[in-house]
Amino acid sequence: MNNPQTRLEETTRSWEQLKTCRDADLPLWSAALLIARDEYPEIDNQALDRTLDDWCADLHSRIGEPHTLQALQVLNRFVFDEQGFAGDDDNYYDPRNSYLNEVMTRRLGNPISLAVVQLEMARRLGLPMQGVSFPGHFLLRFPLDDGLLILDPYHKGRSLDAD
Repeated sequence: MNNPQTRLEETTRSWEQLKTCRDADLPLWSAALLIARDEYPEIDNQALDRTLDDWCADLHSRIGEPHTLQALQVLNRFVFDEQGFAGDDDNYYDPRNSYLNEVMTRRLGNPISLAVVQLEMARRLGLPMQGVSFPGHFLLRFPLDDGLLILDPYHKGRSLDAD
């Protein structure tokens, strides 16, 4: 990778670009990787992007129509069953649960970091998933013809009812 001065300059430019982004245009995945770079300056963003690209290429043929319950089930099965992502119940406050490079390596995270992984995959696959902040937790929502599904990425993408 490049030298420390070049990395610092690239990081500074990235932060400057984020400052001017509208919320709707914020590149969530890139921003989360930028945060991780603060703790892990040698992070290889391109390798992490390639991993997601490979996963999404594999999933693309399995997804079918992106606005269906079947598409969501395929994504959840892949992320949580095939790839083994899960909430870190043993050490919830471990800082590594917040850094995407560590979450991708360890397959453990907190609600927000797991949601970021699933949101980015959904975005690359054309699935209409969105993040939802709840008191003390972070969830996802997926619109269907007859309403919304609320999903908990910390608990393997399980759907929640109104209660």
